[in-house]
Amino acid sequence: MPEIWYGGFFMTVALHGMNYRYRFRVKGKRYFGLCVNCHTEEEALAFEAQERNRLLAEFYEAEKRSAEYAAQLQIEQEKIKYNRNVRALVENYRYVLNGGKSVLLSEAYELFLAKPRKRRNISEKSRRQYQAYWGDFLAFMQNTFPDINKLEQVMSLHCEAYVSYLISNGRFNSKSDYQLGNKTICEIASSIKGVFRRLKRDAGLLENPWDDVILPAMDDSLRREIFTVDELQKIRCGILHNSFCRPLFTIAAATGLREGDICTLRWKEIDWVGKNIRRVLNKNRKDVSIPIHRMLYDYFLRLHNDDEYVLPEHARIYLSSPTTVSKRIKTFLEDDLGIVTTVQPENRRSISIKDLHSMRHVFCYYAGKVGIPISVVQSIVGHMDERMTAYYQNHVQEETQHQELEKLPSVLLLDAEYAKFAI
Repeated sequence: MPEIWYGGFFMTVALHGMNYRYRFRVKGKRYFGLCVNCHTEEEALAFEAQERNRLLAEFYEAEKRSAEYAAQLQIEQEKIKYNRNVRALVENYRYVLNGGKSVLLSEAYELFLAKPRKRRNISEKSRRQYQAYWGDFLAFMQNTFPDINKLEQVMSLHCEAYVSYLISNGRFNSKSDYQLGNKTICEIASSIKGVFRRLKRDAGLLENPWDDVILPAMDDSLRREIFTVDELQKIRCGILHNSFCRPLFTIAAATGLREGDICTLRWKEIDWVGKNIRRVLNKNRKDVSIPIHRMLYDYFLRLHNDDEYVLPEHARIYLSSPTTVSKRIKTFLEDDLGIVTTVQPENRRSISIKDLHSMRHVFCYYAGKVGIPISVVQSIVGHMDERMTAYYQNHVQEETQHQELEKLPSVLLLDAEYAKFAI
């Protein structure tokens, strides 16, 4: 696809299959994507021009913000310059904290990893993810604020600039047409904030620059949902004909375990005498003891084999490719049962709202419904976030509402004698 020079921009529009796609460069950076609702080359060129103008406006706006940040930083530096006593006090305090040593941003994460922590067994996947978050922040700082290369030089305005970039453009090191969700942005910020918190004394920080940074609010409507009664009935009938999903949903319904914990459950973790599952959870490394329901006990007896794992096939697949298990569950729910499992927010990736993890919420809801104390439920599932607690309490709230409604004064209601005259 040849590139055309036009008004200071390299640009192209080409038909790929049934859709027009654009690709052009602005200031040496490539941009590409789908020409939405464009059926002719003229429409595609107009769409491309619109995108190009939008990017140009963002570019100038970014330059303006950068100048404002620089001006604000200059003001702060001038304040320090003319207040030598305060500056001397701060520098002396930093010297007391860290002996006069600085922590470079490029070396901060390695120093952070060397720190002792409560959770010693962080999964390799989580470790890589957190390191990628820090790497993205580091790349943003090196590109946007090249003079800031030490931890103690980072101010709230730099952190706010990074959050603003995440909201508008996504990760700095990632080239994607999708926007980041608020939950992801908060997770990235929390991870970076944790590095500053752990290295606060090493860098001689008087405060964490991330403490007062305002983050986007979470969108509750996009969180994982519970299965409805009708959907549970579909699952109950469907697993009779799906040998792969049957043990996953059966064990999840009776234990509240996550997908990974079910797939990698070992026979040695099952106490046949005490009728308990004793396991260290994959996600948070918490040691839990889960009572085995009598029907699940019989099911385990039927599953018994000479392998290390309760579900050998699932363990083999999960340990080599965890997403394969999730995809097969999605296929079962969507294609076989017709259950909607994802939503597609505008300009965002598809978000999963129903999967095997939803069975944890089902477990919490019905545990509360039959009167199992929340402390017992929490000890079984190992952790209850706000959403799980809400499902547990939901049935209680409904019953309480009915009881309290009966207390309304009769003046507001129609008794049987008066009601017969009402129209």
